[in-house]
Amino acid sequence: MKINDYITPTVIQPTPPEQIYEDITSTADRMRDKLEATINTEASPADSFEVLKSRKTVIKRIRQILQNAEGQVIVTIPATLISTLSDSLKAAVNRGVFVLLLIFKTGDKQIDLSNIELDPLAHIVRVREVEIPVIVSVDHSCALVAPRGVITQPNHHVHAVRLGQSYIEPIISKSILNTDWNLGNEVFVKTACELPQTFWNLKHAVFQASLHSQAGTSLKAIIEAHRVGESGDKSQIVGQIVDIEQRIVNPFTTSDIGKCTFRINLEDGDIVSIGGPDAYLEDYGAYKITLDSI
Repeated sequence: MKINDYITPTVIQPTPPEQIYEDITSTADRMRDKLEATINTEASPADSFEVLKSRKTVIKRIRQILQNAEGQVIVTIPATLISTLSDSLKAAVNRGVFVLLLIFKTGDKQIDLSNIELDPLAHIVRVREVEIPVIVSVDHSCALVAPRGVITQPNHHVHAVRLGQSYIEPIISKSILNTDWNLGNEVFVKTACELPQTFWNLKHAVFQASLHSQAGTSLKAIIEAHRVGESGDKSQIVGQIVDIEQRIVNPFTTSDIGKCTFRINLEDGDIVSIGGPDAYLEDYGAYKITLDSI
């Protein structure tokens, strides 16, 4: 109905059925659009949260995460889980994913890797003789965190979580690298790649640059990047690598925990620092890095 209270006396008029039908239909359409948008958003893998209640489900999710990895994977698992996940780790390495593997002991058993071929599983393997959480962190996109009991004690009444929020994964990956990774003992490093080689992941490029520099190879970098703090298109910069700062592979070359960067001497003589796409402390944020010998 329609109430006209701006005249005296107040007049109440019935609303035509056609208008009522149109109003209800319009409202229903808007509600449907909002519900569909909400459902689609909640279903998005990039913004999901999942509680995992069994060892079987945790292992299944870890395999799925490794299968979908494209750039970088950081994995902390007990030694007893290596054989279970070996195929998934090998496949990731074969796809060119940069894999960091941290193995920890279970209970009172010391870690024995004598019968395990590490080369296909990761680029770097470190071990810790303590029990730590199971963590899989991938591509600045998702992470899985599980108390070690979920894997080592199937009847343990604790749950794991899979986090699909892209803003959480970097926090988890940095936490691993800044603590347990640094405290671990390096037991394997993959042989340096052939040059030239192109990378879309900064840590992988820094790792390879470190290996070649340790071998005495002078390197140049061809980089697609943006100038940090400036708006504008990507540009290509070229220069010789003159310094590397990292705490991924031995020997560490910086005391600054979490730092992973290198500096290049540009053709005009300027020396600039290179970070990842989200860099804010470095001079340039790199999207694509090609390394070659000089």
